[in-house]
Amino acid sequence: MTANDVSWMVGAVIALVTMIGGIIARDRQLARMIQDGDEKLHDRINRVREDMVHRSDLDGHIQRLDKSVGELRTDIREQGKETTRRLDALVTLLSKPPQ
Repeated sequence: MTANDVSWMVGAVIALVTMIGGIIARDRQLARMIQDGDEKLHDRINRVREDMVHRSDLDGHIQRLDKSVGELRTDIREQGKETTRRLDALVTLLSKPPQ
């Protein structure tokens, strides 16, 4: 091997090492960028999960509200009937001639 061949081989090895080093550096940078993106995504998912109402809990609350509204509706009907009965009794008393 001549000196020219040796210098060419050394240059090729240096170029190869530089390329491999660049690939490794870019790979690490890309992995770091992906990890940062994943962390942001996981933080967002965790916030949504904390703020989210579970379907079963929501169904339970809605059923309780429906039951409460039904009870209120029944109470209002009973009160309306009682008020009507009292007003009818009052009208009957007022419509009787004085004795």
